[in-house]
Amino acid sequence: MTICDLQTGLGQIAHAASQLQAGWASAKTHWSDEASRNFEEAHLREIPARLQLLVAAVQRLATAVEQAERECQDEQPGGQRTGAALGRGE
Repeated sequence: MTICDLQTGLGQIAHAASQLQAGWASAKTHWSDEASRNFEEAHLREIPARLQLLVAAVQRLATAVEQAERECQDEQPGGQRTGAALGRGE
């Protein structure tokens, strides 16, 4: 049983970022003045770095969720836990 799917969300964010980048490249062909440069600097320039931080954080979260999921699967009926679920690796 999968608790949650974080990879799909990351894929959607990556797709949206790609669309934003393509849209901005298109807009820049028609809008290339100081206001456009200010807009890019104020709103768009930091997005790639923030996305890298987001991806790293989601990957850490996915690892923790997967570990929790494995530990929950190690539980036996009646609330008994196996050694692995107790952190003893038995």
